[in-house]
Amino acid sequence: AVTSTIRYVLDRSLQQPHAGPVGGANVTTLRPQELAGSEVADTSGINIFCFQATPNHAWNLTDLPTRRPDGSPVQRPVAAVDLHYLLTCYGDEASLEPQRLLGRVVGALAATSVLTRDVVAAALDLYDDDTETAFLASSDLADEVELVKLAPMTLSLEEMSKLWGVLDTPYLLSLTYLATVVLIVADLTPSAG
Repeated sequence: AVTSTIRYVLDRSLQQPHAGPVGGANVTTLRPQELAGSEVADTSGINIFCFQATPNHAWNLTDLPTRRPDGSPVQRPVAAVDLHYLLTCYGDEASLEPQRLLGRVVGALAATSVLTRDVVAAALDLYDDDTETAFLASSDLADEVELVKLAPMTLSLEEMSKLWGVLDTPYLLSLTYLATVVLIVADLTPSAG
């Protein structure tokens, strides 16, 4: 749901009138290796790829005990994670399409650095009809206690080259963002005390 909401924000930013538009650019959620495929190679766009999930220790430390000594649930267990995204811009290098798209990414995510409930709801409504993302119809991201916040992450040149090396694909213009915090609540019904 977080990935689809970021996709929605970036897709909407490409539809807004702005200087130096990149015609036909779209937003994808592919593995970076797939950007070299024949159907994507001759197009321009922005790709969103979640390359890592890490525990959010601040939220995980606030969780109260979730079980009684007999093992019955006291409350629904909550896991808190941060998602690390690689946002890649691709297109015609001669007309600087990747750089122009990178500017759109930075501007859009600065303007929408918090995924508010209405933005999440609009994204889920838009994408839950697609076959691949029909699971979004049952997402409760818009109802979470904590809103997801987006912030740019800085990776050194060495870290970025290692990331692209692990992905086993040639480097494309990209930047990394952190989405914090995503709460995953277990589907358990606690018993009354």
